[in-house]
Amino acid sequence: MNRRLAVGVIVAACLACGSCWGADRAIFGPWGLKFGQKAEESAAQMKENGASLVFDTFAYRIGVTSLYQGEFFGRSCFAQLFTNDRGLWRVQMSFKRPEIQAGSGQKGNYFELSKLLTDKYGSPKTITTSHGEARQWKDEDQMIELTADNRSESNYTTVLTYTDRRRYMW
Repeated sequence: MNRRLAVGVIVAACLACGSCWGADRAIFGPWGLKFGQKAEESAAQMKENGASLVFDTFAYRIGVTSLYQGEFFGRSCFAQLFTNDRGLWRVQMSFKRPEIQAGSGQKGNYFELSKLLTDKYGSPKTITTSHGEARQWKDEDQMIELTADNRSESNYTTVLTYTDRRRYMW
């Protein structure tokens, strides 16, 4: 009987250590943001990278959502950072329509960013929807999604989202 109890305790401890180990592994997002860091740390890092805070909100259950304006891959964008009690868990960037690329519009952003991400992370999974197209790069810990949505006024809105799947709320 004591032997079974000891084995059960050892197995439970191993499982707990395994899941804790996974939660402590660092996943980095854009601008060198570390998923899991506190909202204050993210704010300091965004400021250091030249982004300006547009606004931030706090909701008891959801946590802090902050909106910044800055540049990523040399493109002007708005970045929304989502932080809950487990730290930063999502960064979502919406790219502004480049004035100099009026002919190609946002679709140029989509294809150029897709190439940069494919060079870094390998071949994506491509999903075609009725509103546009999305490409995903994901593993057990992180998901990166690039979408081109043709419902917007500019014909295409390019959105790039980094999500820490271990801290994801829903």
